[in-house]
This record gives sequence, C-alpha cells and structure tokens, in this order.
Amino acid sequence: MRKRLRSHVDYADLLISLKDYPNIKVDYYEGLTGDYAREHGITFILRGAREKDEFQFEQDLAQFNRSINSDLTTIILPEAPNAERLSATIVRENIAKGLDISKMVPDAVNKFIQEHFKNGIK
Repeated sequence: MRKRLRSHVDYADLLISLKDYPNIKVDYYEGLTGDYAREHGITFILRGAREKDEFQFEQDLAQFNRSINSDLTTIILPEAPNAERLSATIVRENIAKGLDISKMVPDAVNKFIQEHFKNGIK
C-alpha cells in the first residue's frame, strides 16, 4: 500500500487550491469510479500516465470503468515531454529530510506543503 502524506481530504483541498476552471470539480469518494460518475452525471475523467506500464494500467482501468458505466470516457494524458521523471516517493523523502522541493513541484503545491509540513514528515 502507498504511504500517504496526508488524508484524501487534504489531497482534495490541495487539488481545489490548484484549479482555476469553474467547470472542473474536485471531490473524493469511496467505491467504484464508474458508479460515482453515473451518480453525479460525470461523463469524462482525466488521468495521467508517465510510463508504458502506467499507461497500460490506466487503459485497463478505463475499460473497467466503462464496463460499469457506458457513458464514462477516460482521457489518459501522457507526461509532458519536458517533465522530469519524479516520483512522489522522492518528494516525500525530501520533505521528511527538510530539503527544498521548490524545483520539484509547482509553486501552489510547494506553498501547500510549506503550510502543512513546516516541521517535515514524521
């Protein structure tokens, strides 16, 4: 299981602080994505993939979600060509050590982390 910095509520707050588009909704839920999308009238979701294996996983997940909700389309966005290969683990390790991550993450993410992890990660 992945080690999380904070709860899903904190992640939703982070995403909400980053969005500038009124037609995008950030939420968290339990259960299946296809069911959640149908219950909320969602017809498109965006997912990202950095590498071949991730892309295949996202494609499999999209097909599963579509089998639950035939109205749901998943758009998988590849990593930007100039993006660094950076994992969340590397960022977490740098935060835990109290190192500067400002060049690793967008300004809004760095600000959020500075506010929530003033003393690093325990």
